[in-house]
Amino acid sequence: MYLKSIEINGFKSFANKIVFEFPQGITGIVGPNGSGKSNIGDAVRWVLGEQSARQLRGSKMEDVIFSGTQSRRPMGFAYVAITFENANRIIPLDYEEVTVARRVYRSGESEYLINGSSCRRRDIVELFYDTGIGKEGYSIIGQGQVEKILSGKIEDSRELFDEAAGIAKYKKNRTVTEKSLEQERQNLERVTDILAELEKQVGPLEKQSAKAKEYLKLRDEEKDIDIHLFLYDYERLKKEQEENERQYKIVSGDLEDTRKIYEKIKEKNGKLQDQTQAVTESLETKESEKEELRRKKETKDNEILLLSHKVESNTLLITHYEELEKQSDEEKDTKTAEIEVLKKETVQKKQEISDGQKKLEELEESILTRRKEQESCEKKISGENDRLFSIMNTSSDTKEKLSRYAAMEEQLEIRNAEYNSRYISFNSELKEYNETAEELLKQQDAAKEAFEKQENLYQELEKREKHLQEKEQKYQDEMGNLNQEYLRTKSRYETLMNITERYDGYNQSIRRIMEQKNANPGIIGVVADILALPEKYETAIEIALGGALQNIVTEDNETAKR
Repeated sequence: MYLKSIEINGFKSFANKIVFEFPQGITGIVGPNGSGKSNIGDAVRWVLGEQSARQLRGSKMEDVIFSGTQSRRPMGFAYVAITFENANRIIPLDYEEVTVARRVYRSGESEYLINGSSCRRRDIVELFYDTGIGKEGYSIIGQGQVEKILSGKIEDSRELFDEAAGIAKYKKNRTVTEKSLEQERQNLERVTDILAELEKQVGPLEKQSAKAKEYLKLRDEEKDIDIHLFLYDYERLKKEQEENERQYKIVSGDLEDTRKIYEKIKEKNGKLQDQTQAVTESLETKESEKEELRRKKETKDNEILLLSHKVESNTLLITHYEELEKQSDEEKDTKTAEIEVLKKETVQKKQEISDGQKKLEELEESILTRRKEQESCEKKISGENDRLFSIMNTSSDTKEKLSRYAAMEEQLEIRNAEYNSRYISFNSELKEYNETAEELLKQQDAAKEAFEKQENLYQELEKREKHLQEKEQKYQDEMGNLNQEYLRTKSRYETLMNITERYDGYNQSIRRIMEQKNANPGIIGVVADILALPEKYETAIEIALGGALQNIVTEDNETAKR
């Protein structure tokens, strides 16, 4: 594994994007003071997770972002990425190259990336455990750090040796796990104390539970009674509604029959009115004929009067002629002839008058007959009108009945709406009843006990119950936290076990041999796994054995030779 390249953009003095390529071998970066050589080392420390601005020669983390010059505006972010060649898989990732990057913005937001995928800072730190690479690793040695290592404390020097030996990762994990286990132990002690306290309160709570069960039983019985009562009222009202609907159907049928009868009578009345109209028109015609005959009669009367005058005149003439007859026979004969003619005319006129009188009498008889027919028709019309009025009165009664039935139907609808409203109100009251169950429990208990001392005792129990509920809630919260911590510890333990099973941190050759352990029964394990020592001797043994902790133990020499 070796460093292949460093990409810097916006970090400290590097305003433009720049990439440093490092071929295999030794590479040196030289330049005058202030050219940014130290900034490259700071960039490596920063991308590996350094969070101390002081270690990066700044006062705050924002100082790592290019702050600008007179000719260049400040940048809004800083970005550094380093790429390692990983052909031998020293970095526990299945990639030939591993690129670790970090980006920070002036707003304070930052992100870490491994091969372009977002990750946590912790993931990057753990990735380089036991590789010597890291913000505290020995792969980056600054000015004065060699002297600090040589003249420093043994514990500080030991950290570097642990890192080089590949066990720093496990010691770090062991420390974290021990702290977690100690915290779990303390949590379990607290849980034990809480359980002991809760056990003391079980007795009073059981009594309260019995009372609550009694109340719930009575409440269920009351609910059943209310439901049965409601169902009884509902069935009764439903039957009443069905009976009313049946009566309404009967009345509707009667009304329909009455409407049919009314339509028939109306149709018959129409026909009678048509007949009356025809008779009236016929009477008008007869009246017209009668008027015509009257005019003719007057004409004939005038003619008769005229003829009478003529007769009188002729009579006078006859008298005159008779007188003249004596005077002259010739005139007598002439006058006699004229008289005969006049007599004939008189007889003819009298016959015409007689015929006219007969016709007038016939017309009067015809008019009388027509009048009788008219009176008969008028009587029929009057009878039909009376019948029509009777039917209309009957229809009015029927309409009144229909109106009453409509009112009854409307009343039924109102009652149905009222029952529906009562049903909704009942559900609402039932809901309110359930919501106020605790208050009813208090009242019911007070009514059963019927004395003031029990009421005071109940109030005291209620306070204790509330206190217990708060403690129970607190206990549940603590149990939830303990469960979460347990799950985290378990996950961490499983991770450590997986790491142990994969032998991370060991040399590549040891890892390959231990991976063949199942195929080679003669391999027992490494020294670090086999040793079981008291905690106070662990440090001394680790220092004494050093790298020998990674030695492999076998059953015999033959297995070791293989």
